[in-house]
Amino acid sequence: MSDNKWGIKVEELEGPSRDRWGVLKDEFYESPSGEFGILIYSVAEVRMGWYLGRIALFTNKSSPELIVSPDSVFANGYNSHCFYSSDSMLLFVNISIRLESQNNIYIPILMIDLRLRKYSVIPLVNGFNYSVEEVECNKFKLVENYRDQRFESYNGLTINPEEFNWYELNRLDEVRELFNFNHWN
Repeated sequence: MSDNKWGIKVEELEGPSRDRWGVLKDEFYESPSGEFGILIYSVAEVRMGWYLGRIALFTNKSSPELIVSPDSVFANGYNSHCFYSSDSMLLFVNISIRLESQNNIYIPILMIDLRLRKYSVIPLVNGFNYSVEEVECNKFKLVENYRDQRFESYNGLTINPEEFNWYELNRLDEVRELFNFNHWN
C-alpha cells in the first residue's frame, strides 16, 4: 500500500479479495487542510485496460474516522483522478457507473461537499480524460487532458456547485437511481 500517513489499514476495509483480483495499488489523497483524506484502494484491472478502485473517505487524521465507503461506486484507478478545492471543502473524483440494462459504462465526476456531507455528479459520459481546475472561490472548470473525438468536448465548461442538485452522502450507493444516466448519450 502507498504511504497514506494516516495509518489506515486497507485490509480492514470492505472490499474484494485482494489476492484474487490481483490488486495493483492503493492511492491516498489528503485535503490541503489535512482535515480529510480519500483512499482509492484495491485498484485492479477489471477489464482490459480498465482499472477501478474502492472509495473510502475519512476525517480526523490523528484517529481516522470513516465518513463513507460505498459498495457500488468505484473510482477510476489508473490515473490520479482526485482534486480538492483550495479550501478543502469540495472533493472531485472520477467515478465509473455501469448500467447493466444498457450494457454501458459512464464516467461522470463525483462532487463531494465535505462540510455538508452531500454529493452531486457532473454528468459526463466519458469524464476519464477530464480534470477539474479551480478558477476562483467555489467556481471551477473542466479541463480536457486529451481529446477523445468520439465524445463531445466540455473543455473549459464552468462548474458552479450551487447549480447542482445535492444528495446526502450516506445515499451515495443510490447514485444510479438518483441521476438519470439515460439522457447522457
